[in-house]
Amino acid sequence: MRKSHSPVYLLFCLLLLLSLAPFLLSCPDDDDDDDQLSSEIWPLAVGNTWTHTLTYQGNEMGTALWTVSKTETVNGVEVYQVDFVFQSSVALQGVCPDALSSIKNSGRERNPLTRRFAVDEYALWKNHADGLYEYGLSSGSNLEIYETPKLVIKYPVSAGETFEDGWSDSWSVISTSTTVDVPAGSFDCHHYQNTYNAAMNKYVKPDTGYIKSSDTENNLESVLTSYSLP
Repeated sequence: MRKSHSPVYLLFCLLLLLSLAPFLLSCPDDDDDDDQLSSEIWPLAVGNTWTHTLTYQGNEMGTALWTVSKTETVNGVEVYQVDFVFQSSVALQGVCPDALSSIKNSGRERNPLTRRFAVDEYALWKNHADGLYEYGLSSGSNLEIYETPKLVIKYPVSAGETFEDGWSDSWSVISTSTTVDVPAGSFDCHHYQNTYNAAMNKYVKPDTGYIKSSDTENNLESVLTSYSLP
């Protein structure tokens, strides 16, 4: 049965953040496999930052800043705290005033790459051998530590495979080599598409992070505008 998603469910995280369709014909070669095994889908080191711009129906809604601020220990495991701050723009207030409310209140049980557009949150993340996991989420004064870490995004992957994330959403890997042009540059990305709604896509560059997510059905998009990996 098809799931119902919030209009802002994108991104990495869109909400959002942010259903999945046809696959590319070719599979990655041996060199691609070696590269995947030696890298991380989202590089986690204290000081790393990413800035994204979110647009809705062609209007800029605001800017999202992700920062790896420190390490924490959860059940004996060292994880990274990734802070998220969303700053709304004049366009958001003047053109689509209801959108920020939707962003703040929707998609709480959705993938962080596509749901995280509430103000002042942080997640506890760690890269495993099979992908990026979330150990907990803080929103306001509430910190939830999961009983079992939740898979945010699988990696390494091959074009054509599908997987279920920690929020029971199914994703298909459309390609492991899709060129995406955003304000921060041109990136060779892994393209993930939601199995339940092919309009919802996210693009992630290994060793760089989340590059773009889009919900073409609702005309929502989040793109990387700058990043720093000291």
